[in-house]
Amino acid sequence: MASSDKHAVIGKFIEAVEKKDQAAAAEVLRTCFSDPGWGQEDLATLCYAVFDRRLDFLFLAPFSLFCERFPDSLLPVQALYGSVLTQTQNYQLATEECRFYLRKLKKTGLLERLAEFPLLGTGASFAFLAMTSAYTELGWRSYSLRILSMGLQPSIAISDREKEKLQREREIVANELNEETNRELDSKWEAFYKTGAYSTELYQLCLNKEYTGFAERVDLLETSMRFGQYPLFEKEVFLTVFHMESKDSPATKCLA
Repeated sequence: MASSDKHAVIGKFIEAVEKKDQAAAAEVLRTCFSDPGWGQEDLATLCYAVFDRRLDFLFLAPFSLFCERFPDSLLPVQALYGSVLTQTQNYQLATEECRFYLRKLKKTGLLERLAEFPLLGTGASFAFLAMTSAYTELGWRSYSLRILSMGLQPSIAISDREKEKLQREREIVANELNEETNRELDSKWEAFYKTGAYSTELYQLCLNKEYTGFAERVDLLETSMRFGQYPLFEKEVFLTVFHMESKDSPATKCLA
């Protein structure tokens, strides 16, 4: 399919979404994602178009489909997906999608080379911002501040406009820590991160909020600390919870 034809299809999808025609929009997505002629960049362009228009109908579908089809993609669709998820208050998934995206940039050495790739820099800035959502929602604002400060490091080249967004969020989160109740919960999270204290209470907090992935993370971090392995933020922030299973051994979880 020619590039002009693909743009016409994207326009058809946008029109269907704006008219709230679910059947028509879903049919366009089905056609695009099942057609081998639609490559990674073409489908990313579709996602960018949806994101730019802040469409509120079938908003998540193209992003989730893209991430399933191209899990190793460095294009910023996954970071934009994380940003969209915060708007639907799916903070746990938003944080994990953004963690995965930043992890990919880190592992490929591109996180320190964003000045060469402005599009990736935009993705990184969205990821740093949205990644804080679950931590802030769980009351661990000091961790959110660490994430935002990491995104503002001189070695991570993002645009001045994106830096302003991170700086504004950092000010908001810092001001929230002036409230006593916020500060008390944050202090428990900080004590946990240093010594493993309050692990049971914080584990239950995650479960109560239905953040099961974060509950697993708390459990794995506490286990590591019991064996004298204390987390370094610069490494731990990029680690993800992996579920491993085989015929010869029971299911296990690890941070890697």
